Amino acid sequence: FSEWYINPEADVLVLAGDICTARCINTLKEKLEQIKIPVIYILGNHECYGGDFYETPRLIAQMCKEVGVTLLNPGWKIINDVVFIGATLWTPLTDPIGIAYFSSWSDKQCIKGMSVQRWQEAHLREINFIEQALKLDQFRGMRRVVITHHLPLMQSVPERFKTDNS
Repeated sequence: FSEWYINPEADVLVLAGDICTARCINTLKEKLEQIKIPVIYILGNHECYGGDFYETPRLIAQMCKEVGVTLLNPGWKIINDVVFIGATLWTPLTDPIGIAYFSSWSDKQCIKGMSVQRWQEAHLREINFIEQALKLDQFRGMRRVVITHHLPLMQSVPERFKTDNS
């Protein structure tokens, strides 16, 4: 890990994924223990690299609990009258091109238990969570911030990257 500068006057620190891999959770824990402001953490796909699609998020959730970090996987948290709603939001693989690309993505090789079906299930579960959270009456009139790691739509990917399989 490189050195992090965190403004001590900030209201919250948002970590939107790809902060570590499954092999460096303890190092991340040491870093997070030093932070004195509220931290919201969204998992990225790289957190599972070298680990299991289901087990790694559980290990990170336990670590976050131990150090007082809010993990939104998916979830929501109110800080200073602002609702933070978050999830990894795995990119939808809804067309044959996306499914074909999946077989060459490093995620398939680097995350134990990863499959198109599990990826799609995670995407649908998380998009449904976000949509429902945005409709909750308890948040009416409050500012809401949605945090995701992956882009919400394949149409969000710039054209120059649509053929990049790396």
